[in-house]
Amino acid sequence: MESANLEEFLKHLWPLQFPFVLFRLPDTQDIHCFYQKDNTLHQTENLDIEGFVIAPFLNSGAITYIPTTHKQLFQQPKKKAKSHPVRPAQEDSLKGSFIALIEKAKQAIAKKDLQKVVVSRDLQIQGKTNPCDLFSNLLGLYPTAMVSFWHHPKVGTWLGATPEKLVSITAGSLQTMALAGTQVFSEIAPPKWTVKEKEEQQLVTDQLKTDLESCYPKQPISISKPYTKRAGNLLHLCTDFKLNIATLDLKSLLQMIHPTPAVGGIPKGNALTFLAHNENYDRRFYAGYLGPIQSNQTHLFVNLRCAQWEENQLTLYIGAGITASSISENEWKETVRKAETFLNAL
Repeated sequence: MESANLEEFLKHLWPLQFPFVLFRLPDTQDIHCFYQKDNTLHQTENLDIEGFVIAPFLNSGAITYIPTTHKQLFQQPKKKAKSHPVRPAQEDSLKGSFIALIEKAKQAIAKKDLQKVVVSRDLQIQGKTNPCDLFSNLLGLYPTAMVSFWHHPKVGTWLGATPEKLVSITAGSLQTMALAGTQVFSEIAPPKWTVKEKEEQQLVTDQLKTDLESCYPKQPISISKPYTKRAGNLLHLCTDFKLNIATLDLKSLLQMIHPTPAVGGIPKGNALTFLAHNENYDRRFYAGYLGPIQSNQTHLFVNLRCAQWEENQLTLYIGAGITASSISENEWKETVRKAETFLNAL
């Protein structure tokens, strides 16, 4: 199955329907592929493996991964990405139920049950799409994102272009980020962040700092000032965290920090209970985490701006962070803008 050309490799790989994952880390040109030569479902409890993991939003058991046994490396194709934005005809019909969910969240916040909660929805695009073409377009459209194409016949097919690092570990250095707040990128006007967006980002930053201090109470943590991070046609507020660690228990770390307040809420337990009772659908791998775990480095990302591919349907997943200052109409519009990450690649 060796090939120096990504397009030719996919032409051979996809019809075989063996498990594989293709991914490109942010701001790089290298496209990695881990693949299998059988349909074995590999799972791990303790994350002491070498492979690419994909974990659901709520995880209480084994995590699926594709090992590094068979792998190839490609350079990103030079061809220009095709962008044909579409607007699903049924999207407006979903607005009422999502606004109602936002209002429920605001009521819970007003009662002091929550400080913040991230509510989400799915959007189904009917018709046939080519996942290989989608992956190619995502690569070209989102150079600063972690772009991935995961396929396992026993698990499903997921594609994504996520801007959010969950944790990176290289040579004893651990890095993560707090990401919150969303607005549209403008070529001519600098971003102006609202009080609500700054408040939301600070809540995420404070909670992540508390979680890291619980895991590493004796390690000094370097925390950047908030800055604007671009992700395709959107901008977010971001704060970077960095600390040095002598030992790592990856499973314990992830149990502490995931789901982060950027995809769950604060307090975490109350937020997850609210979502379980009110979202009324299964997020599956949306807002879970994914990425390569290897002996010399680990790069895990929150699975945002993602979609589940099926032969006759593409299901997009999008969310919005709700605080006391949220305006329901604006939060709805935020999910519409986030959906464009995938709609632009169709």
